[in-house]
Amino acid sequence: MAKLVRNLVGVVAGEVYPKVILAGADCPPELEAAARDAGALEVTPAPAAKHGKGG
Repeated sequence: MAKLVRNLVGVVAGEVYPKVILAGADCPPELEAAARDAGALEVTPAPAAKHGKGG
């Protein structure tokens, strides 16, 4: 799961009412798109590809 860098208000799967998910908490998968759009999702660089000789 990705971490939140800002507080996010959303309805978690299985819940009826929205709740505040605090910055630093894991972002529920169902809210990741909304968190990304809101700029609340931690941006992590993609892992570097390993370049080595196969053999």
